[in-house]
Amino acid sequence: MSQLELFDIFDNQMRRIGIASRQEVHRMGYWHETFHCWVVYESPAGEPSLLFQLRSRDKDTFAGKLDISCAGHLLTGEGAAGGLRELEEELGIRAVWSELHPCGIYPNEYVEPGVLIDREFSHVFLLRCNKPLADYNFQAEEIEGLFLLPISSVVQLVTGQVKEVIAEGVLLQEGKVSTHRQKVQLQDLVPHPRAYYDYIIEHVEALLHQF
Repeated sequence: MSQLELFDIFDNQMRRIGIASRQEVHRMGYWHETFHCWVVYESPAGEPSLLFQLRSRDKDTFAGKLDISCAGHLLTGEGAAGGLRELEEELGIRAVWSELHPCGIYPNEYVEPGVLIDREFSHVFLLRCNKPLADYNFQAEEIEGLFLLPISSVVQLVTGQVKEVIAEGVLLQEGKVSTHRQKVQLQDLVPHPRAYYDYIIEHVEALLHQF
């Protein structure tokens, strides 16, 4: 990412107070906007799943962990619609605004002493997409693979009902995409709060019951 990236910054009531660089935002702990999109995969032969991206082992934070399908910072002036850019950059998905199902804005703080203070107002969306994982054109510099976890498995894992679940997906190795099946424990996920997962599951269930 360019060191010239600029973000709108806010107070804790989401009132805009200025503009700052990515480095300054994370050093000073300014509130800023991000985009989260969870891809909901509906298999005709099984229960719905959530798509997780496997973060590159070269990432500065949470390297090699499973995370939100697509997530990124929103540049100054972009607003939530900038998430369409993130979807295309990270996953190769050319979505239109009407295809995104809004969940609202989720405030979240993560502090790693001496490393970063990350305070985000995350614009959270769901996207229904049943495209085969091998057909995704994902960003190799950021993502090493894509995995599906059934909704029930996500719930069981984050609530501590089970210690591990099975994820099926694809890995990018030496420029080639291959299918892969692996065990996933809670520590394999980026450490989002339990309340965040509850929030996502609630909205996914509401979406699935619309029809």
